[in-house]
Amino acid sequence: MTDSDTVKGCGRRGDNGETAFINNIRHALGKTDCDTSAGPDEYFLPDPGAKEKFAAISQRSQQERLVLMDELVTRATAVNMVVKPVSTTDEAAEVIADIVSSESLEWGDKKKVTAWDHPLILSLDLEKVLAEQDIPVTITALSPDLDPDAERLRLRQEIEASFIGITSADLVVAHTATMVCKTRPGQP
Repeated sequence: MTDSDTVKGCGRRGDNGETAFINNIRHALGKTDCDTSAGPDEYFLPDPGAKEKFAAISQRSQQERLVLMDELVTRATAVNMVVKPVSTTDEAAEVIADIVSSESLEWGDKKKVTAWDHPLILSLDLEKVLAEQDIPVTITALSPDLDPDAERLRLRQEIEASFIGITSADLVVAHTATMVCKTRPGQP
């Protein structure tokens, strides 16, 4: 182990820049390297006006929502995100099938898709829709009958082999085309 592997008692770090990245965040928050005394509440203080802000967001007019959707569609192209507003799950499944059909592979020799185990995504019935194009779909659900470690490895390999991943979002920031996704079982 070299001096660069250990950072002020924080433990071993790889050569992938993780330590520098975390320390930049710590410095931006006014913390010292490896300051582990602060808990999440110190970094993420509750916003006393959060309830009012969320209420205002949920009461936006249809026009305000359309303006944000237009901004999201525009900004998403910069991060290679495809946003196609639709009205029904059938339309959404058709749009996904069209995207999968028209996109070229970046690696590998067969198109594969991975989709989150999420009620909205499952309602699209993508396995059936994409079967027409002979494109397999992996749903990110772990089989309870199999070894969990082996299942996670299998899913990781399927995800890595996929050329398109389909997720849901808990929150989307239109101004930056940022999707916020909570990690849950079936949604790695």
